[in-house]
Amino acid sequence: MKQSLLILGLVAGVYSQAQLTTANMLSNGDMRSYYSLDSSASNLASVTGTDVTWDYSNIGGYMMTPNDLNVIDASASAFASDFPSTSLCEEFNNGVQTFFNNVGDDVIVDGFVYQEAGNDFVVRYETDDLIALALPMNVSESYTDAVDGVAIIPLAGTVNIDGDATVTCDGSGTLNIGSNTYTNVIRIHTLEETSGNALGQDILITRESFVYYDLDDANPLPIVRHDRVEADLDAGGTYGFQAMYSKDAVTDYVGVEEGETTTLSVYPNPATDVLSISFEGTAQELSIFNAAGQVVYTSTAVQNLETIDVSAFDAGIYMVQIRTENGLKTEKVTVK
Repeated sequence: MKQSLLILGLVAGVYSQAQLTTANMLSNGDMRSYYSLDSSASNLASVTGTDVTWDYSNIGGYMMTPNDLNVIDASASAFASDFPSTSLCEEFNNGVQTFFNNVGDDVIVDGFVYQEAGNDFVVRYETDDLIALALPMNVSESYTDAVDGVAIIPLAGTVNIDGDATVTCDGSGTLNIGSNTYTNVIRIHTLEETSGNALGQDILITRESFVYYDLDDANPLPIVRHDRVEADLDAGGTYGFQAMYSKDAVTDYVGVEEGETTTLSVYPNPATDVLSISFEGTAQELSIFNAAGQVVYTSTAVQNLETIDVSAFDAGIYMVQIRTENGLKTEKVTVK
């Protein structure tokens, strides 16, 4: 495996004191619970450098139970046969699993699985796996690593894919999340893009994450993460999610923020095949989130009466949210 590009964005080799080290490598048995926060929140991509502040003090959360992330032996995963040479699996009960090995000072990812609308998307880096972390990493340090393998995608089958991922330690400083403040935080930004072709259709898979580590925390798992996964199947549509998670619950919830209350009705509740959504006024956006806070449906061409096919949704609790000029309004619905 080669690192195709290494960039040291530091002047005269002077490193910031903030540094992500091998102490942040995961091992079997590590775990943490994460609360789902507002998935539409900005990823603060432009807030980079040393002594910066990432301010999420006003962010809202969803009134749902937290999601557990467990590091397990990869052989115990339901997808173990797809990754026979992998020793560890980061299993998030939001439907995402990442398969990896710790090799020296590097975290090597062999692939990942995510589940969306009842479908399994499996990506295996069989030819060239991913150096997800090359430790230690200092602020402004970045590298780009090539990946090559296959993706098993509904409607497309097994597709050869290749591309690269750029991993950057892009900032250190203070993180405000709700009413909590962390002053010794470092952030890792990863942007991975792979592509292929199936049945004459171009396929693009994008993964992006902003992961915040508290360097004073004995738990090696991050305290906050902002994730986006997307599979663009050309004419077959786009599948994926965006989500934000925090180890801390927040006291404000996603709902009407200001102005007059908007009436929002969802029925039937529980729903099985079709969900009807009605409201008064004008909405800029309609979104549906699953129990993990992931966006599973979104529309910006919103009618006062929307009928949505939910037959492919996994059974569980969902939040329907509309964004109007008066703020946000959210209602809970069960899909059976």
